[in-house]
Amino acid sequence: MSANRLGSSFNTAADMIVFAGLSLGLDEVRSLIPTRVRPPVEAGDLSVLPNGCTAIIIDGVLDPEIMLTSDEIEDALARGVKVSGAGSVGAWRAAELSDAGMIGRGWVYETYRSGRISGTDEIALLYDPVSLTALTLPLISLRHALEDAAHRGALPSMAAKSAMAIARDIPLANRDLDTLTSRLSDHIAPGWLTKVLRSRMERRLDIKAVDARFLIRHAAFGGSSSPTRMRGCHAYTPNIRRSPGRNQHS
Repeated sequence: MSANRLGSSFNTAADMIVFAGLSLGLDEVRSLIPTRVRPPVEAGDLSVLPNGCTAIIIDGVLDPEIMLTSDEIEDALARGVKVSGAGSVGAWRAAELSDAGMIGRGWVYETYRSGRISGTDEIALLYDPVSLTALTLPLISLRHALEDAAHRGALPSMAAKSAMAIARDIPLANRDLDTLTSRLSDHIAPGWLTKVLRSRMERRLDIKAVDARFLIRHAAFGGSSSPTRMRGCHAYTPNIRRSPGRNQHS
C-alpha cells in the first residue's frame, strides 16, 4: 500500500507490525502480541515504514501485480527496518534474503533453506478475501503432515511420497479437502487423511500456524517473561484491502 493511500491514519504510532490472517488468524495474532496486525502483505506495505520498525511477515498476496517483491524487502532492510518471516510467504522470502539480513524461523523456513522446496507452489492457496477463510489447503501443510506421520511410523514412507507426488499434480484451485481426500485415498486411509487435513485447514496443527506462533512469541517476549515495549514506529491502519473473489495467497 502506497503512502498516499494511507491518509491521516499513517500517524498512528507502534514499533512493530505483523502481516498475517491466513496461516494464523488476525485475532490470534493480537492475543499473542500487543501490536499492529494487518492482512497479508502486498507491494508497498514495507516502503511506507520508517527506519527502526520491526515487520513480521507471515502471510502475503501472490498476485504478481501486487505481490511484495524481494527488492522492496531489501530496500526496507537497508533503511534499518527489521524484517523477519515464518510460516508462509514470510518463510519463503526469508530463505531468499537471509544473506541480506531478513530473519527466518520454523520448519517451513528450514525446508526452503534446505532446498527441498522452492518457489511458491507449496505455500499457495485460495482464500475468501473478506473473511480470510482458506478455501484450499497449501501443499506445505500436507507435506509436513505426511512426513511427520511417516517419521512416527503411522504411515509408510513410500505411501507418503506417493501421496505428495499426486497432490503436486492437482491444480491449485482443486486442492480442497474433498478433492485431496479422493485423489489420495488409494495410498492413505480416507478416514485418517480427512481427520489430518481438516486439522490443518482449521490451523490447530498446521505447521504454518505453529511456525507463525513461534516467531511471534519470540518477538513478543524476546526471551524474557514480559512483552517488549511497543513504541516509536509510525504504521498505518488500513481496512482489509481486498475486492470480492478468490484470491491467491502464500
